[in-house]
Amino acid sequence: MTDLDTTEASEATHARGVRQTVETVTRRHGFRSVDTRTLAPASRYAAQDRDGLLRIVDPADVSADEEHEADSHVGSARDGERGGDATVLVPERTRTLARAVAREDTDGLGSSARWRATGPCWRAAGVRPDGRREFHRTAAIRVGSGGSSDAELLSLAGAVLAGCGLGPDDATVRVSHRGVLSAVFDAFGGEIETAAALSATATHDPGTEAYHDALVDAGMNYGQADTVSELLGLGAEDLDVLADLTGSDAVAASIEAFRTVIDAVDPDTADRVAVSLSDLPEQPYYTGPTFRVAAAGDDHPPVIRGGRIDGLVGAAGGDTLPAVGLEIDHPALAHLCSRAE
Repeated sequence: MTDLDTTEASEATHARGVRQTVETVTRRHGFRSVDTRTLAPASRYAAQDRDGLLRIVDPADVSADEEHEADSHVGSARDGERGGDATVLVPERTRTLARAVAREDTDGLGSSARWRATGPCWRAAGVRPDGRREFHRTAAIRVGSGGSSDAELLSLAGAVLAGCGLGPDDATVRVSHRGVLSAVFDAFGGEIETAAALSATATHDPGTEAYHDALVDAGMNYGQADTVSELLGLGAEDLDVLADLTGSDAVAASIEAFRTVIDAVDPDTADRVAVSLSDLPEQPYYTGPTFRVAAAGDDHPPVIRGGRIDGLVGAAGGDTLPAVGLEIDHPALAHLCSRAE
């Protein structure tokens, strides 16, 4: 048996365990399974992002009527009818789950407003040695505002990792906060394009010349770009430096909100949480606290990513609801489990 055969056999074994663990843990945490679309209009997606997923068009640019019309095209394509927009297997589950939640009756649900969905997706670049591009992902959405909701999803991520037998040395939950970075960029003053600076942070490795140039293109001067590159390396105990440096009440308030989330994380997950401001997800629908889970000290694509997604359900045609979500990449998690053996 070759090394490749051994790797594939090991990952296939872990894949079965990963799916069972994810379903068991999310169900135990009160997340109700709902059906979601498997196909989506190709126009909803653009180029490949740095994690090998098709980049998602900003849902703010798509009206509820356009979403409904796109659904009609997808239904026609599924039923074998000709015409309409070309369809593709969805590359992620969070947005399709949000669209399913938009069709739910959320009145009076309160703390029970939790949903999950698992299904096949398509990746532009796979993590499997055989180059397969179809894979499964699980998304979970919890409706709610305040740090406790964000902390619940962080704790859910930790519970999934623990359920798969992964310790803190095997996988780290790297947390960031778009609100903190936005407040810092705004505090610099001038004509900085905050959205462009956030996009640069999400799409470039910090400290690189490309990131520095992208910040300058967003309106920063060279000194400000140098400062940002240095600040992204701050840990949880050093966050007050951001408030002291900028003298901004908005930065201080954002840091306080960020700390509230971190402090509310379940103790079993807290020892694997690390502040990493540069670890912003590229998807445009994330708003406040965000997180990514990857192998410790490894450049492997994230096995879990998530964060606050306020407005995503509303953009999909439902009520405007505060919510937080996460998404689990099954083969990436199986690969991580295989490496941790």
